[in-house]
Amino acid sequence: MSWTRTSYDALFDWGVPAARPAVRKALVADGLEEVVRRLDQAPGLGVWWEITQEAAAAVGPGVVEASARDA
Repeated sequence: MSWTRTSYDALFDWGVPAARPAVRKALVADGLEEVVRRLDQAPGLGVWWEITQEAAAAVGPGVVEASARDA
């Protein structure tokens, strides 16, 4: 599993159903198939929130801050 800025940014579009194919593609490209599985099986956004926290820890504060600035 290897979070990158691309997969980190894509994760935040998960809440938009039409964007999910692109999110899946970005996550799989970074080897995050297990994350896609967890998101697909999640009963609600609680799991998504947990994954966003895991992703933020993995990419570090520099990527998180850059992503927020660019949003």
